[in-house]
Amino acid sequence: MVKQGQFITFEGGEGAGKSTQIKMLVEHLKEKMILTHLTREPGGCDMAEKIRDLLVKGSVDTLDELSELLLFSAARHEHVRQKIRPLLDKNYCVISDRFYLSTYVYQSFAGGLDFDFVEMVTKKAIEGAEPNLTILLDIDPKVGLVRSMDNEITHDEKRFEGKDIKFHEKVRQGFLDAAKTSENIIVIDGSQDLEKVHQDIINELEKRDLI
Repeated sequence: MVKQGQFITFEGGEGAGKSTQIKMLVEHLKEKMILTHLTREPGGCDMAEKIRDLLVKGSVDTLDELSELLLFSAARHEHVRQKIRPLLDKNYCVISDRFYLSTYVYQSFAGGLDFDFVEMVTKKAIEGAEPNLTILLDIDPKVGLVRSMDNEITHDEKRFEGKDIKFHEKVRQGFLDAAKTSENIIVIDGSQDLEKVHQDIINELEKRDLI
């Protein structure tokens, strides 16, 4: 019998291939007749989608790291309250393109905000909604940024891509360091062939008896 009510998040730097792999995973889960909901951060509900525009559009200097943290946290709180928790309670498998690990990495590790403060705000915002598994797609930021800038679907959402390469290298290191601290964060080479990445993800989920 398949497992339901699981919360799986995808993380990684810009252009790591999260959106593509999430769609492939969702199709796989639906073929297995698993109730599945695809969502994203920032976003996932009406209010959070409005906040998303403030965060991902415009110039780099529109917001500083503290403003980013507070806006991400507000969007995340509503996302959890209005969508994630109710769907998990209905035994949906919720797949999210980013969650709070991105905040730890982007605003604290790479952005410089005090981690204890970031963690405190984040834990309050999610109110216990912890992922069962986080899939980290790792890729050289130089390669990822080219991929992301060429993505026409998100042509107007390039605010973070505008940050310098040193920032993105810190982001990559922050994710990799975080993965060393938790068995629930797995690292998969995002530079591999799409099907190989997809199969690696399925193998990990089956090994952990999540699907």
